[in-house]
Amino acid sequence: AEKDAKRKAKAKELKKVRKAKEKAQAQAALAKNVPTVSHNQRAAPVSVIKAQATSSSGVRLSKEEELKRAQDLEREKRAAAAEKRIAAAAALNSQRISNSEPATGAADDISCSCCNASLAGKVPFHRYHYKYCSTSCMHVHKEMVEDG
Repeated sequence: AEKDAKRKAKAKELKKVRKAKEKAQAQAALAKNVPTVSHNQRAAPVSVIKAQATSSSGVRLSKEEELKRAQDLEREKRAAAAEKRIAAAAALNSQRISNSEPATGAADDISCSCCNASLAGKVPFHRYHYKYCSTSCMHVHKEMVEDG
């Protein structure tokens, strides 16, 4: 009985070591296969990432790892969209400067309605058709408009 118990314990330990090696190999393979998404490329859908999760070795990633990969992909998509918006705002700004047009209504889209700070690269706060760089500017401008 003691020999049998030792044999089972040893087999169990070997199985744990083998699983750990397979998991490490799967992660290394995924690290090589997962493409980095630049702002010019479209990100792969989550189903593609899940398909990559079950790599050629057949090892399936845990739910937490799949969720983390999906969140990373979503974060990359949002970053790419933000970079695209920043580039478009910069192009619009440089075009306006090169054409030497007077800043009219379109300038309100890229500057704070209160302090005229640039909103390029920022997520503006909105109130009616005004845009603000901060909530404090929003409150100050609200008081200015109400006081007339």
